[in-house]
Amino acid sequence: MSSKSISKKSSPLPPSLRQGRAVMRQSVEMTFARYDYTAIEKRIRYALTYLAFMEGKGKGGEDTPLGRVEMDEYHQRYVTVPIRVLMGSSRSHNYDDIRESVDSFNAKTVWIPDGEGGWFKAYPLVAAYVRKSRGNIILKIDRSVWHCFASESRHYTEFDVLQAMQFRSPLTMRLYEIANTLTRPSEFQVSFLRDIFCLDATYSDTGQFLRTLRRSLSELEKGDVAMDLECLRGNPSSRRITALRLSPRANYEGKEREDAIHRTLRRHGLSWLLSPVDRTALREAGFSHEDICRNIVLLKAAERILDGRKYGENLFAAKVQELMAESAAKQNPKGWIIAALKRIVRTAD
Repeated sequence: MSSKSISKKSSPLPPSLRQGRAVMRQSVEMTFARYDYTAIEKRIRYALTYLAFMEGKGKGGEDTPLGRVEMDEYHQRYVTVPIRVLMGSSRSHNYDDIRESVDSFNAKTVWIPDGEGGWFKAYPLVAAYVRKSRGNIILKIDRSVWHCFASESRHYTEFDVLQAMQFRSPLTMRLYEIANTLTRPSEFQVSFLRDIFCLDATYSDTGQFLRTLRRSLSELEKGDVAMDLECLRGNPSSRRITALRLSPRANYEGKEREDAIHRTLRRHGLSWLLSPVDRTALREAGFSHEDICRNIVLLKAAERILDGRKYGENLFAAKVQELMAESAAKQNPKGWIIAALKRIVRTAD
């Protein structure tokens, strides 16, 4: 994590940005600072800021699409984030990648104001715990660092965070932040962009850098805001590209953008509250991700009742498989399974 994300004394921004529509505080204070995040580290950053945003809305301790945050008596936060959220669109659940990304994220120290005009350096995390059986990770965060995330989240919207987390590339995520920050076409030196994206060593050749940038801009087209790229030369007679003009444009507006927001929120449902074994059993029974999210309260209650009868065994998954076999001849198998689970919950109450 960069100290630029905390300190208000960040490097000067281009004039167009000073008057920009800063949808995200992070867009202004971090996007134009030099730092190198992996995609997983970026998603950790988004998840923490999002949960700080939700806590500020009075939803601390509640389950959200990106996890939940709880506070102990010392005001330290325990953040639970589903691993599938951090992996993004990748189907791999490689726990080595998660552990390495958490280590790398925690190596990025932050400077925190002490309230007396001074600063002290801290690591973002106090501790981390990967729970493979539940498919999530718990991050313990000191209250001083958490206040920085809360401060950073003031200008976030729920859709902006969820949209950014869907991109595969950290470069696309940063371009999305830039697109949300700019209000008109702006020019940037190639050397400046290559430096803030930390691509000097990897793509020292301008042609390679531009190809990488265009691939990320192509992925950006999947979002609600995109950008057009124009290459600028030092003088008309030169073939050397020295600057780029980035022009933001909206992909969705009005009702179309509202529909895109609802699709995004549905994709980031609360199915992570169920264990991976139970989600697999439900999928085999014909339940889609949206079916699980729509009935999450009932399914979680049934899971708690059934698994609580014999701790350590997946009785819920076994019950779903049993009901699936019995519902094969029914006209509406999913509805019949839901009705059977309702009877179990009602009887227990």
